[in-house]
Amino acid sequence: MSLKNFLKNNSVTSPFYNFARDVKNLPREIHSSIQRKYYKSVNQKYFESSAEILKQYKNRYAGERCFIIGNGPSLKAEDLDKIKNEISFASNRIYVIFDKTEWRPKFYVCQDYRMILLSASEISKVEAELKIIPIFEFCKRPEIHNAIFTRMQNSEKFIKRHELPDFSDDITNCTYEGMTVTYANIQIAVYMGFKEIYLLGVDHSYSISRNIDGTITKNDNVQDYFSKDYKEGQQFSVKGGGVKSSAN
Repeated sequence: MSLKNFLKNNSVTSPFYNFARDVKNLPREIHSSIQRKYYKSVNQKYFESSAEILKQYKNRYAGERCFIIGNGPSLKAEDLDKIKNEISFASNRIYVIFDKTEWRPKFYVCQDYRMILLSASEISKVEAELKIIPIFEFCKRPEIHNAIFTRMQNSEKFIKRHELPDFSDDITNCTYEGMTVTYANIQIAVYMGFKEIYLLGVDHSYSISRNIDGTITKNDNVQDYFSKDYKEGQQFSVKGGGVKSSAN
């Protein structure tokens, strides 16, 4: 007798088998709801432990300056070497440029869930004082070495009314989605007390974009990122959408 038939027909195990079968066969929206509630519960303890770490950084750099590094085509390795002794935030696949510069970020942030899943092993190797991964509370927590996980939250007025997104003054509670990780970095920097925040390599154009009417435009003359290797082996979503343009 196969294990499946044994579990199905055994008087002790059959109730558990039937329950598991019924859960598996639930309508997709119900099954998804159960899954979301499970991850929300599991993630809570990670958000709480991360909050305790982040509280130590509240206004730690009051009055100081920092640099937030984007991944646009204007970013040059030689510019990064000029700020290697400055406090900086970097994100996503910035590590592609590490072999060209002595500079390293003090803080690393990544919130693009698809990118996190595709690049988990590379992100795990990034050495930074803090490696902050904002995720939606209902998402499965990625396995990232030495990362702390914070709650990311949509801003209703941004999503529904196309207004500017909310800005978090307490990242131990949440950071608000702004359609670019640069927005999360700015919220984190303000929480830490930085008074002067400089953006480097933050551009606002992609070779492929979605227009406000939903049509897709491709411009072969536009380079998306600082390196042609940036998207090697990766597939990212199309940016844009009228007024909701994103930054690199």
